[in-house]
Amino acid sequence: MALTFSIVIPIYNKAAAVTDTLQSVLAQTVADFEVIIIDDGSTDGSAEVVEAFCHRQAGSRIRLIRQANAGVSATRNRGIELAESENLIFLDADDLWEPTFLAHIQALRAQFPQAGAYATAFVEQVNDEQGNSSLTPHRIYGLKDQPVLVDNYFDVASRGQLPLMPSSACIPRRILAEVGGFPTDQIQGEDQDLWARIGLRYPIALHPAPDVRYVISAENRVSTRVIPATELAYSRNLQNLLDHSQIPPAKQAAVKRYIAGHLVHLAQLNIRNGNLAIAHQLLGDRRCNAVRLRKWKWRLLSWFPPKAAKPHIIHLLNDQAMGGIRSVIQSLSDSFLANHYQFEFHCVSPRRLFSTPYTARLIMIH
Repeated sequence: MALTFSIVIPIYNKAAAVTDTLQSVLAQTVADFEVIIIDDGSTDGSAEVVEAFCHRQAGSRIRLIRQANAGVSATRNRGIELAESENLIFLDADDLWEPTFLAHIQALRAQFPQAGAYATAFVEQVNDEQGNSSLTPHRIYGLKDQPVLVDNYFDVASRGQLPLMPSSACIPRRILAEVGGFPTDQIQGEDQDLWARIGLRYPIALHPAPDVRYVISAENRVSTRVIPATELAYSRNLQNLLDHSQIPPAKQAAVKRYIAGHLVHLAQLNIRNGNLAIAHQLLGDRRCNAVRLRKWKWRLLSWFPPKAAKPHIIHLLNDQAMGGIRSVIQSLSDSFLANHYQFEFHCVSPRRLFSTPYTARLIMIH
């Protein structure tokens, strides 16, 4: 008898997080699944961590495949080829599931067999440098307290936050065969590219339970390391379909808002990163008028950007005499560098039994 779910986990340098992820999978109330982990050329011992985890599990349903680095889309597509089930989920190796996630997906499948994708709600978990976590609900437009079938994916995605993400969504194999898998020529937005292709043809089913924790601050998130300066491929692809009248008329207005929202979001990221010229260019695209209020909000902020916090730099000295190194270091506070950095100076004794802890972007010892 075929398995109900195949859970594909691409892994690249996630040794510190993958054990918690796997524990959340094995804690599911639905047990009819397999786990396919594809190590995409990790260099931090991720595969060895998975092997050790499997050895501790009697009768483990986890398969580990190793490959040379090929990228997350190629890795997920390989998982599709290896999977035994007709229902695939692409869990990131640092995200977490509540025990009821698969049960709620199974209920959605029974209630809405016509859907092209099934997903639960999720929360964003942000971990700070001190190891503390904060949770923020992900706001999905129109999703209240009951499961719902969304006919127009773009209407929901353009009015709120994206309703789908890999760790929260289940895609039937027949849908993947029809619309294609993850694009291997994109390093950002590859997920949205697939969701858009599904959303053009099928409704999506959503469950309101926040069963997934999307860990924003986990290591190696491309979206936190690279701020795009131009429109991403999935948006260009949609625009091309609009230009050639290949979008169903009932979805055209929502697709235009979706593209406009993407451009404004890129401008927002660039404003926060100090790239004001790029933000002005993005906001100058006439397509942004489809979300006019959001466009002008960020246009104003690009003219009067919020003041970013200055990086904090601490200097530790053991010389309390005037002159010498102390006068040189103190002069930094009077220089132009003080416009860009917050300096602190502390005199400390190396012979002190108990030291004071300091936290800063940079600590210099003199």
